[in-house]
Amino acid sequence: MTFRQGGILYWENFYHRGLAETFATELAGPVAGFTAGGDLVAAATGGCEVYSTQDRRVQLKAELSGLRARPLTVLPLPRPDQFALFSEDGELAVYQVPPG
Repeated sequence: MTFRQGGILYWENFYHRGLAETFATELAGPVAGFTAGGDLVAAATGGCEVYSTQDRRVQLKAELSGLRARPLTVLPLPRPDQFALFSEDGELAVYQVPPG
């Protein structure tokens, strides 16, 4: 889920125990989605953050600042290390997730 500031990820098998992790706490009104490889992507006008979700932990993997327009959605692509951002100005930009 995303909020006015940041987001929270609930792990499916642990929801009843309350296991959740926050992410993108510095981004205002982010949109979020997953890559085909399972990385969590959060994007807002202020930038984009990519998180690894290995071992049921959210760990920052990469950051991008200065997006030109407000992203409306994060789209997974067939390659597990890529995603696309569709922005309010109609731009569809493809990004590569760095290894690691």
